[in-house]
Amino acid sequence: MDAYAFLKPADQKDGYWGPVTSTIDWCELNYTHSHYVAEWWNTLSCVPPIVWSLYSATRAWRTGSPASVVLLPLWTAVVFAGSVAFHGSLLWETQLMDELPMLWQMSYAIYAIFNLGRFPGAPWLLAAWDVAIAVGYVAFPYPVGFQAFYFVMFWTQYLRTIVLLRRNPKGHPAREQLWFSYVGVSLCLLAFAIWNVDSQFCPGLRELRAWLVSNGAGSLGFLSEGHAWWHLLMGYGSYLVGVALVQAVLIVQRPGETWRCDADAWFPLYYRVDKKKE
Repeated sequence: MDAYAFLKPADQKDGYWGPVTSTIDWCELNYTHSHYVAEWWNTLSCVPPIVWSLYSATRAWRTGSPASVVLLPLWTAVVFAGSVAFHGSLLWETQLMDELPMLWQMSYAIYAIFNLGRFPGAPWLLAAWDVAIAVGYVAFPYPVGFQAFYFVMFWTQYLRTIVLLRRNPKGHPAREQLWFSYVGVSLCLLAFAIWNVDSQFCPGLRELRAWLVSNGAGSLGFLSEGHAWWHLLMGYGSYLVGVALVQAVLIVQRPGETWRCDADAWFPLYYRVDKKKE
């Protein structure tokens, strides 16, 4: 069950939450900054994605976007809130709070991007699928299987987004959002590469942090916390992918309306052209 046991050194400390029961204990050493937080940087790095996801959902609601557009960033906030619980405690129960919402988020994205609500019974079939995933993962808690499911679902909704946006002629407002998907997925792939480096070269990274501490530069150690960078890069990359996804959802759910986004902003948001407030 412990697929990442090689990341656990013998001298890992236990803190407020007791012994580690999760199937994964990441490269960051435990309880180094607080008796109450297992992985300090991995936990803190989840906070910014929560903030900008809630901001996006609030703006989407205020601009009269469809419920599905409001719920998409809310799901991201739920995922990262679960990550806070997981990395803060490293318990099996909180690991499920992190990982299962990731699959449910992708499931909802697929539901929205394919406009499955127009088919009778589709929501119930999707709910049954999500329950089956949850039960299967609890019964067979292998992280690699979970990661494979997430990979397939992520690329399903991403490629569907690209197809919908590219159907529009050049110069169409929707087609302009393609670059968000390209930049966003590039950041996600970079995050995935860093995530793998953090896992595969963990002993060397820990030696680097120890060297920094011994030379009075321990405060720079957070720069080598690869999983924390995964959170930040994946969070922002998925936000940009979500911008393109939202445009594609608006195409299938609000075909008679024209929406634009403030493309020059760091965190682009949509507004309906005919109701733009000057």
